[in-house]
Amino acid sequence: MIKKQKHYIFLFVIVINLLMLSACSKEGKEVSAENSTVNLQAITQATLIKIQQDDSSIQLTKEGDGWKLKDTVEKDEVASQFIDVFSSMKGDKVKEPEGIEEFLKVTADKSVLKLYKKDNKFYMKEQDQIYQIVDVPTLVKYYSPIIFSNERALSVSLDTIKQVSVQGERGHYSLSKNTNYSSVEKAPFISGWYLHDFYSHDYSVEYNKMEEILTTLSNLKVEKSPETDENDMISYSDFTILAEGDKEYTLHVLKDKSDQFFVTINDEKSLYSLSRGQVELLVNQPFTMIDKFICLIMADALNEWTLEGEKQNFKISASHELNSTNDKIISNFQLNNKNVEEETFRKMYQYVAVISADEEYNGEELEGDPYLEMTYNFTSDGEVKSRTVDFILLKDNDNKVAIKENGNIDFIMDKSQLIEMLEQLEKVKK
Repeated sequence: MIKKQKHYIFLFVIVINLLMLSACSKEGKEVSAENSTVNLQAITQATLIKIQQDDSSIQLTKEGDGWKLKDTVEKDEVASQFIDVFSSMKGDKVKEPEGIEEFLKVTADKSVLKLYKKDNKFYMKEQDQIYQIVDVPTLVKYYSPIIFSNERALSVSLDTIKQVSVQGERGHYSLSKNTNYSSVEKAPFISGWYLHDFYSHDYSVEYNKMEEILTTLSNLKVEKSPETDENDMISYSDFTILAEGDKEYTLHVLKDKSDQFFVTINDEKSLYSLSRGQVELLVNQPFTMIDKFICLIMADALNEWTLEGEKQNFKISASHELNSTNDKIISNFQLNNKNVEEETFRKMYQYVAVISADEEYNGEELEGDPYLEMTYNFTSDGEVKSRTVDFILLKDNDNKVAIKENGNIDFIMDKSQLIEMLEQLEKVKK
């Protein structure tokens, strides 16, 4: 139990540092204070919101920390989801472009916000100022009043879903909590869900993405479609959902020539209209869903870690034991047979934790010998286990390396990540 707590403390440190490193890398992309950003605070503070598009008008009222459709009793998760993503939008001040068309009008109590669109770019008008919106959320970009329908496609709650299988143009794969990872290998990953049947082995699904998928499935809104000729549609994606109590649901999603989406449920003949926004949240490229970290083995479980490269070789040995009062783990680390202070080692080890894939491997030609070979020996569930990862240079781009594990290559990453890690190791070595 004490050891497990120690794992989580170290995980927390890793996550904080990941966020800090990520924030630094994106600093240049953030909207500057000089440009200012659209202020959507009025939405989060409102008690009544009206959403209008063409002839459609939806009214939402505040319900605790969420939202519900006006004149209904229960809080609507999709309504809350929509308001959350809408109010999170950011944008730069710009001059009003010519020819923009109103896409959506949102009235929050007495504040009026208008969202415009031109050439797949979105603009928000707040009072007399226009902002160009960056990273428009999917539910906003493909807004449809269908998401506020009272009819759900599935009678299943988020926490009862056990497995989701997907077949479609963006890939065939399945998602579940099953995995052959050991306890130590699972510990850093928060969602507890894994992607199967696509890459050479399981990969953890990123927490926010998995929550988004489960929330969308359990709140998938539909409307009974008028008579429509299915011959004019193409099959877009199929979902099989397994839930507790041996319940199984099938969704067959179709698309027509105008990019309108429809669905049949459990092989029934009835055809329902479906929001493209919710479809886009469900149908994902596997690479966009997974945690891309390569070397997340907790330092507290590490026995030995070796790195063999063209010019640099490192061997890290570790031992761990409880103190005399059995309330703290004492770790000892050695680098090339030289003792290293625990705090110094852990700071360096964070540079290992952030190593991550940048793109999928698509058969690019590789150099022969690895640029770097990394081997871990660690203890999990009372057993000693081993993992070896080879980083092999691409022949046509020596700034990139393929990541080879268990004889298989799934991803490519920038060599600069390895260089930075090795530089940190050199500093500790000195």
